[in-house]
Amino acid sequence: EEARSVLGMRVHFETLASFALPGALLDPESNLALLPVVCHAVVITLLNGLFRRVARVLTEWENHRTQRHFDSSLVAKRFFFEAFDCYISLFYIAFELQDVPRLRSELASLFATDCARRVLLEAGLPFLTQTAEAWRERAKAKRHRDDANRKKKTDEHTRDTNTTDTNTDITKSKKSTKSTTAITTTAAAAAAA
Repeated sequence: EEARSVLGMRVHFETLASFALPGALLDPESNLALLPVVCHAVVITLLNGLFRRVARVLTEWENHRTQRHFDSSLVAKRFFFEAFDCYISLFYIAFELQDVPRLRSELASLFATDCARRVLLEAGLPFLTQTAEAWRERAKAKRHRDDANRKKKTDEHTRDTNTTDTNTDITKSKKSTKSTTAITTTAAAAAAA
């Protein structure tokens, strides 16, 4: 079979096409049949993200006089690239291959994959961020409680040590007073005799 080409560019590769034959890894009847569509959706997302940065740099180099002209130029660049990037495969299937069942399958798969991506980014990511923040707050509160308990124990130990030292000083003082009284009494008795 002759290799297909569009605008002089080869778009059909036998080696890659052999993976989609019946019984092969990406057989249309197998569980992995949607893998190429998912990969295509991921590539579209990555390329759109990359071109978003490239379009901004190119628009800044144009040195527009007003913000309105800058925004218009940026939107035009992004629209044409993203439209081309997202829909070129669908146009190829519809007008070059003229395969309506495959077009239907590709369109449904791209739509489902994009919906899943949006749900993950718009609901899943904020949920994970919120859960991580709550976890950090609980960990911070636990550290604060542990520090407060540690400080309380240190304060109690210091107070107990000070109380023990004070009691020891009082005991020593009482013994010293008794010794002084005994010495004074002994000296007074010796002087009287």
